[in-house]
Amino acid sequence: MKAEYPGKERSGIARGKRNLVRLLSYTVIIIFVIEISRILLGIWVAKPVIAKWGVIEKGCWVEALFLRDEILINGSHEGGLSPLTTDGTRVARGAVIAWINTGGMFSKGPEEDALLLEKRLTALLTEEEALVQELKRVNQYLDYRKRNSRKGENVAVVKEDIESLEQEKRHLLRNIKNIREKILKTQAGLKEAIRGNVLVKAPETGYVFFQADNWEGKLTPDHFYALTEDEFRINFHNKPLGKQVKPGAMLAKIINPFNQIVAVVVDPETTGAPQPGKSWWFKTEAGLHKVTIKEIIPLADRKQLLAFDDPGISQRYLPERRARIFVIYRRVEGVTVPVQALYHHEGKTGVKLRKGDGYRLQEVQVLETDGHKAIVTGIDLGTTIMSR
Repeated sequence: MKAEYPGKERSGIARGKRNLVRLLSYTVIIIFVIEISRILLGIWVAKPVIAKWGVIEKGCWVEALFLRDEILINGSHEGGLSPLTTDGTRVARGAVIAWINTGGMFSKGPEEDALLLEKRLTALLTEEEALVQELKRVNQYLDYRKRNSRKGENVAVVKEDIESLEQEKRHLLRNIKNIREKILKTQAGLKEAIRGNVLVKAPETGYVFFQADNWEGKLTPDHFYALTEDEFRINFHNKPLGKQVKPGAMLAKIINPFNQIVAVVVDPETTGAPQPGKSWWFKTEAGLHKVTIKEIIPLADRKQLLAFDDPGISQRYLPERRARIFVIYRRVEGVTVPVQALYHHEGKTGVKLRKGDGYRLQEVQVLETDGHKAIVTGIDLGTTIMSR
């Protein structure tokens, strides 16, 4: 028995096979065109670049507290205060920073001659101190030479040394006597010149300020271990101390520029786990300041409190106690290439180097990247590579 519509059935099967073959052919052609286009586009877009030397820095803004020693200057008399220096001036120990008028509103202030006499007195006292120390040294050596002599040493040589030391001693005593006479004369002249006034001197070298925030003596380097995150939220307000002073009242302070500590709060999820002895950097308008982590204290919420020796940046923030600074917790230098020049193949990372009419893949190790450039090892500075 013959099949119904045999011709149409065979025609339908043949047409289906032809459509399938045509579809497969088109697919292969499209894939081939795409691959050729990708290769040609990669050749056209790729350009040679030179591996350069560069730096990649990873940092963040942090809250910082400046822990420092401050010397408070209290008034010894009642009267009107007249500063002779501006806030933030660095002064030497013994320098006159102000005077107190104790003679009432009609009393004159110390004249310029008085300040010159004060400077002269300070210099004389310093010179006297140096001469006294030298006399002490000569006396000690003279006493030793009188009681002892080296084995086999010539008696005449010993006698000559002793006579020389005695002569040096007489010379020092004469100079000390002259200096002390000058000191007494200068003190008398100064007393007359500042009649009705009291000069205020800097007790130590440092930065003088005629203002306070009522936190003096509470945030020193010794207070680091007692810090909490609360201190980093305080708004410290500096206020002038006023022109009228009373005995015992604070009239100025000297900020010690030495042995200061910068305390910062960091989040290890951002900076990585800090380690004592590891170097970080403070970045300011003046440049980079390398610092070393001294101490670490854990805080709440997995944050940490770090202590650094102050590299000198706090001077630009004086007299503020708290500031927001940029800290660099990772800094890498080396050969840099654009991230577009990196190729990943079979689990390896490399760059393309010219080889004849083509290229070869040179494996490299990525030390750091910022999304635009990468610092790598495995190629030399100045190497020409291809970048997309």
